[in-house]
Amino acid sequence: MPVGLIVWRLTSRRLVESRAVGQRMAPDLTGSVLLALVIAALVVGIVQSDQWGLASTGVIAALVASIAGAVAFVRRSRRHPTPVLDFALLRRRTFAVTSVLTIVGSIGFYCAGLANLLYLMQVWRDSPLEAGLAFTPAPFVAAAAAVAAGRWVAGRDARPLLLIGSLLWAAAPLWLALRGTADRSFLDVYLPSAVIGALGIGLTFPVVSDAAVANAPGGRFAAATALNTGIRELGAAIGIAICVALVAGGVNDPMARFDRVWIFATSCFVLLGLGAVFSGRIEAPSSPPAQSGTAPPPDVIPIRPPSRSARPLSKSQLPDVLGVQALELLPPEILDGAELRLLHADEWLFRQGDVGDALYVVERGRLEIVGEEPGLEAGGRAGARGWRRRRRAGADLGRQA
Repeated sequence: MPVGLIVWRLTSRRLVESRAVGQRMAPDLTGSVLLALVIAALVVGIVQSDQWGLASTGVIAALVASIAGAVAFVRRSRRHPTPVLDFALLRRRTFAVTSVLTIVGSIGFYCAGLANLLYLMQVWRDSPLEAGLAFTPAPFVAAAAAVAAGRWVAGRDARPLLLIGSLLWAAAPLWLALRGTADRSFLDVYLPSAVIGALGIGLTFPVVSDAAVANAPGGRFAAATALNTGIRELGAAIGIAICVALVAGGVNDPMARFDRVWIFATSCFVLLGLGAVFSGRIEAPSSPPAQSGTAPPPDVIPIRPPSRSARPLSKSQLPDVLGVQALELLPPEILDGAELRLLHADEWLFRQGDVGDALYVVERGRLEIVGEEPGLEAGGRAGARGWRRRRRAGADLGRQA
């Protein structure tokens, strides 16, 4: 929570939000619920396969329900204007390839992660605090590796790095399968596996995620990011379910149960590396997103809110802003309550859909109007300072622009 609050505060000050041009539509909530039911049925079928039996009526019914729901979900996503599963993005080769790599890596990652936690607490008898501390070094190693990987791979083919990262990642659970015993040995057994696995994660996961969204068309960055995240969470649900099924039973030796989980995770990471190698060129973005003040993509409107700083503008100052002739044309009551406001780069005066409750006069600077219809874009030396007087009106300022 503290980290989230700090990040929220910093982003509200530092980052410029943008949206694709056009009418905003509500997401497909029915499709989201349907997808949740599909995943739930699949997870039930996997988790209960050991207790109920793989050929039992309950498992078969759950898997059939999941498949039927998936078919309905795909059909709905093809028809809905804002689908949960965006086939336009999946038709892009890089996004489709990285989506497959994401779900395979996520299955192995979450499967091994849960198995490691259960291994520490059930076999080594660590307390929750001790197990949490054992997990602590890995995220720092992964973060450092991710920073180095992002700098090296920018603008290059990411496949060599993905292969190296995948092999390191695969070595981590394989190490536990070969060296892990019921006797606690943190420094010799678990810590090397955690560090090697963290290096593999840092070299692989962020690069795949960046490549997935780097080639998204303008204005679709958020949609591509959300879909990639959803695919990763789908892999998480499947991976955890497989881990539970493998650890739950089948053999009496607890170490044998964990060994088969680690071997399964190793197979996922090896498959991830092979998939990256044979999937064709995968290129990560060569430069960070545009900073404030730079030109946005042509179909994206910067919508950073206007600055809160404003000072009243007296009637004696209005001739300098408007000119005497403009004052003569405007009704006197419209000039009451005028404010002088300084707008910085990429801040908006108003957006389509705002209530028409203000009159704006631009004094100097640059004003750009961006719209969906051809010919609506306009730019020129106008003003970064303006005054406004709030009054009730029902007009749509966006459409007036």
